[in-house]
Amino acid sequence: NQLFYNAAAISDVEVSDFTYDGTGQAANKAGMEFVLGTRVAVRRCRVINATGIGIKFYHSINCTAEDNEVESSGNSGIQISTGTNMRVVNNRIMNAGYCGIENAYTSTGTVVSGNAISGARFIGIAMAGTTSGVVANNTVLSSTDNGIDIGTSFDMSVTGNTVNGCLTGLDMDMAASAAGTYCGNSFVGNTVSGCTSSGIYLCSANGVIGCTVVGNTSASSAAHGIVLSGIGRSTVV
Repeated sequence: NQLFYNAAAISDVEVSDFTYDGTGQAANKAGMEFVLGTRVAVRRCRVINATGIGIKFYHSINCTAEDNEVESSGNSGIQISTGTNMRVVNNRIMNAGYCGIENAYTSTGTVVSGNAISGARFIGIAMAGTTSGVVANNTVLSSTDNGIDIGTSFDMSVTGNTVNGCLTGLDMDMAASAAGTYCGNSFVGNTVSGCTSSGIYLCSANGVIGCTVVGNTSASSAAHGIVLSGIGRSTVV
């Protein structure tokens, strides 16, 4: 069984200092799953071999995953499936079966900071569909796909991250946005190296504007250091 699952809304709960081993559990079971949570915190837990997502928050507000270790989950290590003002900080996630940290659907005000992610079988940190979020000071190593991918997101700050050995280090894809859309996304002070494609790749089909790319280091990638494809008026320094 799952370590924690609630079928109705919950609030003001902390789950801490537990170990969960999903070996032998039914397929696609999250180690912990919080539904309609408000001010729920998961701290210092260890989740190993979950057959689905390691730690999942579904339609939640002001929840926190902090100082946890998630290893060898069958799906993403930590997932936010629609949330507001969520915090995913200082977790260690290894060998996730999908993304290390994933925003599924939409979220506003999510902070992903100080996490160490290695060996994700898809994207290290996937934040598509996020508005006014922060991805800062994370380390992402050896993801099969992109290291940090914000997809189509707005007013995102991607700052001070270290990415090595992924497909593309930092990725933004605004192809679905209308011509001249202001995205407000910034990529500042990141270090990207050893990618099998490009270090930083920002694309749009219609001239999305308002990107800031400042003070990043991109080295030893197989294709290009920094690519802006179809991007309109932006700042690159």
